[in-house]
Amino acid sequence: MPFNRTWPGYQRAKDQTELASYIYLTADETLTFEIECARSFEKCVIRPLHSRIEYTRQNQVVRFTVQGGAALKNKYVVLELDGEHFPLHIFINKPQNYSEKDQATYYFGPGVHCPGLIRLKSGDRVYIDEGAVVYASLYGENVTDVKIFGHGVLDGSHEERLFEHCYETYTKGNIKFYESSNIEIEGVVLSNSAIWVINLFACENVKISGVKIIGQWRYNTDGIDVVNSNDVIIENCFIRVFDDVITLKGIDKYAGRNVFNIHVRDCVLWCSWGRTCEVGIETAAEEYDNITFEDCDLINNSFAAIDIQNGGYATIHNVKFTNLRVEYRADAREPIYQHTDDQVYAPSENIWVPHLIFSDNYKFGSTEGKNAVYGMTHDITYDEIYVYTEEGVPAPHIHIESRSSDAQHVDFTFGHFYLNGVKVDPFKAFIVKTNENVKL
Repeated sequence: MPFNRTWPGYQRAKDQTELASYIYLTADETLTFEIECARSFEKCVIRPLHSRIEYTRQNQVVRFTVQGGAALKNKYVVLELDGEHFPLHIFINKPQNYSEKDQATYYFGPGVHCPGLIRLKSGDRVYIDEGAVVYASLYGENVTDVKIFGHGVLDGSHEERLFEHCYETYTKGNIKFYESSNIEIEGVVLSNSAIWVINLFACENVKISGVKIIGQWRYNTDGIDVVNSNDVIIENCFIRVFDDVITLKGIDKYAGRNVFNIHVRDCVLWCSWGRTCEVGIETAAEEYDNITFEDCDLINNSFAAIDIQNGGYATIHNVKFTNLRVEYRADAREPIYQHTDDQVYAPSENIWVPHLIFSDNYKFGSTEGKNAVYGMTHDITYDEIYVYTEEGVPAPHIHIESRSSDAQHVDFTFGHFYLNGVKVDPFKAFIVKTNENVKL
């Protein structure tokens, strides 16, 4: 249920959620799946749509093939029957020779492990084997040369959230690092985080690859938050979360550190509430520079698929969104912000129209000092954007506004856009809202 709020002092009700099912396996060859569904259905969809996976069905049995081959990367498939509810997620891991596992500082073999909080030290290696479920939070502060890897599950069910902010150390989430460098996170499945799932505060030289994030149902369970960090690669991941999926932030504590050299590529992303690919809304930094989101499938989207919210005084520039495949489903439900305990989820009777692209600047948080100055957003490129809408879905919005009066610093470039496979003019195909301070 897309019904979210700031931390009210207790966790979200489970009756606003449902179980997520997945299977995972290791293979590099072509695989044929035959799935017998436990319930009858009318419509079957296999996502990402860009993969063009065809299926056959006989009664309640669905059969389809996923191509293997030389690409040797993880593959992610979502099988949906009659809409978004209770889909089957399929994670195909590429074969890996984890030669470091025998020298791991923490080795978790198949089975259930309950270590709770693990405080990492420089040089640590955490290996979670296929078939292992580890109830733990991994936490590092001022550490370097740390690797977390394997194909097992890291589950945050052991941790209860007691405080509001995700910035602070008292709640860890699945993985949290402060002021650390040379970090690698590879292959693991992350579930049931108490807050943001992967937290990077003032970090540098980080690589996140092949990670599967699923079962993130609690309040404010962003997928990956890159906060005042630089030289970060996020690639070939599957991320399904209740809140923002990948977001680049800046907070007052680390405002002296800029956000730059961030590369997100080849991921499958599912946003249940909030933003899918986001810069902001917290932007307490002087500069955001050299940021790329590319070659990703955004298979479920909420408020905005592609988003820049400059909530601070930062200059955000040299940002590219390219070769993104954005899907909109007919059964999508309106995301609503819950303000009070007695408010119930009640979507409007009007057709809900999502945002494809959203950009604006605000005074978010403090209005003193630098935060009283609107940030600048310029040299933003959108190119090779492929939009897929199911029948009955209205054209999504493009919303680009600025509170700054200096229009030369608020320019955006629009390249090639496609709607259901046909090249279109985005200013004619989509509903566009802008103001006089923006140059397109």
